[in-house]
Amino acid sequence: MGHWAGRSPNIAWRPSQQHLLELAAKIEIIVRAPAIDMNGDPTYPGVVGQRLPGVAVAGYETFRSTRYGGSFEGQTSLGLGVRARLPFRVMKVGNRVVIDVAHHW
Repeated sequence: MGHWAGRSPNIAWRPSQQHLLELAAKIEIIVRAPAIDMNGDPTYPGVVGQRLPGVAVAGYETFRSTRYGGSFEGQTSLGLGVRARLPFRVMKVGNRVVIDVAHHW
């Protein structure tokens, strides 16, 4: 499973380009793995355009919102809204992708 994360002016669902996250500072995360199995059954319960299931950002100073961007052509996209264009790093821990965002510059 590969991954990519970067700042993005628009977090959009790939086939339609519908904007999913309307915040000034956004991080787009692409996981190079489909969110469905070989039978077409979902392996992640996300709904396009909705907050990420099981990810609560309330109470965090830096995070504002999350969005599921869907799975298309073997890639799954996610969006993370943050309060400002803060430094961040990405790492893989086991079978998870971790986005570590600084609290300030």
